[in-house]
Formats: sequence, structure tokens, C-alpha cells
Amino acid sequence: MRSKDPRIVSLRAVRKATHLSGKVARKSASILERVEHKTSRVIINKAGSITGEENISINHFMHHTFPYLAPVHPALPEVGQKPSVTVFAFLDPKGFYGGIATLLLVAAELANKLGYDLRVAQTTGYSKKTDVLKFLSANGIEVSPDRYSTLDLSLRTPDHFAYLPLHPDDVMVVSAWWDAQVAAQLPLKNKFVYLIQDYEPIFYNNSDAQCFADQTYYTNKFIPLCNTELLYDFFAEQGYDYIKQTATWFEPAPAPRVSSNSPTKSSASTKKLFLYGRPSVHRNLFFSAVKALDLAFSSNESLRTGGWQIFCAGQADIPSIKLSSGHVIKNLGKMNLDEYYSFAASIDVAVSPMLAPHPNYPTLELASLGAMVVSTKYKTKQDLSRYSSNILMAEPTVEDMAQKIVDACSTSNTTRQANAASTNIGSDWAKNLDKPLDAVLKKLQV
Repeated sequence: MRSKDPRIVSLRAVRKATHLSGKVARKSASILERVEHKTSRVIINKAGSITGEENISINHFMHHTFPYLAPVHPALPEVGQKPSVTVFAFLDPKGFYGGIATLLLVAAELANKLGYDLRVAQTTGYSKKTDVLKFLSANGIEVSPDRYSTLDLSLRTPDHFAYLPLHPDDVMVVSAWWDAQVAAQLPLKNKFVYLIQDYEPIFYNNSDAQCFADQTYYTNKFIPLCNTELLYDFFAEQGYDYIKQTATWFEPAPAPRVSSNSPTKSSASTKKLFLYGRPSVHRNLFFSAVKALDLAFSSNESLRTGGWQIFCAGQADIPSIKLSSGHVIKNLGKMNLDEYYSFAASIDVAVSPMLAPHPNYPTLELASLGAMVVSTKYKTKQDLSRYSSNILMAEPTVEDMAQKIVDACSTSNTTRQANAASTNIGSDWAKNLDKPLDAVLKKLQV
């Protein structure tokens, strides 16, 4: 029976008005978009065609779908320009996470070893609001302000060139496949360093983007640096001979630097379970994980009555979700690093799926803090006990993930803390990068 509560009635009215307004807005936007595209084609063609469908250049045609592949044009070095390690990246003002953080750390440590400047060329967006030097210092890598700079290459189009002043001794470092494709077109004296942090073709369905990403591994214009031995093993097994024969790998140091090695966990009557949830990142298997949690908590009496609190974080635009058992997955949204680390130190069990050959950082971070973590197998990534015995690997099925969740929740605090005390997850980036980057420098011959 529909509620007659005046507040609910008002909310329904607002919802209906919003829905109707949205339909009108979407229709208007569609019409405006068609007009914009048609007029753009006419302007680009400069032919005055009513349809604007003749003679569009391939560069304009490709740029519409793949704007990040627009070339960066080399320029002569500026007066007094010193050699630099130039890293292609985007400095997201919301903070540094995962791949971007590692890319900056690798580039900065490489610059320190060479005695070069550090230059961040922002290729897919631009921000001045990020304190890169503070972030590097917090992770044990010091770069003086007079050695650091950033520039904007993100607005390039077929009609608006972006120029990169190049010193002959510059070393380029990239991570994203589109930046690798752009770097491969530059007239560099040295091969660029390609920091491979995952197998990016699987980010896409069978498509042009998948092929474009895959093709960057075959150019031979780069020195491959793999983030984890597991990822190197994957490329070697998949037949990428150039990477197999020339790559260097390193183990990351993502363990949070917390004030205590014995984080405060929940009380005996209340325990915390954390789902690293990003529905927009498909390889994180968010929906399978939610179904696995639902199965685990509805089928296991000790979990139903065990006083568990369930949280998720990583993406703001998802609701809190009520499971069949009555438990609610409370969404904490997108946290900054300090908030995340403080929260992570209180977690008893985490679910952190990753359908990819790379062990995702939340898995390693949470295990290093003493949580039991359930992650997922993929190809060469079958066992993560080399990092911690607190990591349980599940097949990427709802049923097996649910069983591993039950197993993780059933692990005693004594066992869990003993495992945490013997983890092999580093927290010193400079130490973990030292020898691998020495090997890269030998291949660069600079």
C-alpha cells in the first residue's frame, strides 16, 4: 500500500518532475549534440556542405573518438633547460592513487639517480592544485622544488598543437598505453621507459582500443619495467617476447606508513568487513562481490549473528546496499589517502577482487595492516602467499568468493595477526626501486 505520508508524497512528486525534466533535457541535449556535430563537420571541412560529410581529415575523424592519441610535437630546449626525467601523467587534484602514485615515485627516483630534473607533462588533463613534492616526500623520496616543473599538453587537437621542449638527454617515462603510443612518435635519443602496471588491453571489449593498447607492447622503442614479478610472468607466458627478453620488474611498497604496527581492530562484539568497490572499473568485479557477500551472510549462521559491519569505498555514486541477511553495505564514497589508511587499519576482513594479472594495491595494503583479504585468481596470478598468508585467492565465481569470505571471517585474530607479522609487503619505495632502476639505467646507457 502506498504511503500517504506528506513527505513521501512530496518526494514522489519531486521524483516524477525530475524524471520528466530529465527526459526533456536528454531529448534537447541529443538535438543540440547533432547540431553541434553537423556544424563542426562543416567548419572542419570548410566545404560549405549541408551534410558536412565530405573530406573530413583522418586526424579530425580519429581525434573525435581517441583525443588522447593526438601527437605531442617536439620543440627545441628552452634557454638553460637541464636534462629531465619527463613523465606523462595527469595530476588529479583528488589525490594520488595506485598507478599514478607509482608512476610518479618511479620517475622521481629515476631522476634522483640521474641527478636530473623531474618534469610532469600532463597529457589528459591539467591541474596545479596537487603537491607532488609533498607526496613524494611522504613516501621517502625527496625532490627539491628547483628541480621540479609541470606543463600542460592536454589541450592538443589536430588544429592546436602541443609542444614539448626536449633536451637531448631527456628520459621519458610513461605508463598508460595512449601515452606510450604518443611517446613512440617522439624523436628521442634514448628509448622511453614504459612502466607496465597491468595488462591494459583487457580494460576494453574486443575493439579498436584493445588492439591499440596491445600494439604498444610491440614497438621495441621502450624499456619495459613491470610492476611485480607476477605481471612480468604474465607477459612472458602470453608470448610477448620483447618484454620477456628485456623487461625489469620490481615489487611495489604500498604498505601504509601508519603510526602503529598493531592497528586497532574492532571489538570482539563488532567486526568490520570492507569491500573495495568500484562498479565503474569492471575488473574489480563489484557485482560478483556483492552477490558473494549476500550468499556468504545469508548461508552462514555465524556470519549472520556475528555482529559484522560491512562497508565499501572507492566510488561515491553508489547507494548503500541491503543484503538478504539484513546487513547493509554502507558506502563511504571516495576517501582521501589519510582517511582511507586510518579506516583500513580498523578492518578485520576485506574483499578486494581483481580480474587481472596484477595484485591490486588495496589487497596488499589491507593485508599489510592485518586484515584477512579475499582476492581473485587470474591466469598467472593464482597465489599471493608470497606477499602474505592473510590473502585468500578465490576463483572469480560468486560461490567460491562466498566460501573464501566465510573462511576469512572464520580466521582467528591470533592467526591473522601472526600472518601480518610475517608479511612480505614493503613500505620503502626507494629501497624496492633501487636495484630495478639501476638495471633500467644500464639499458638506457645514460
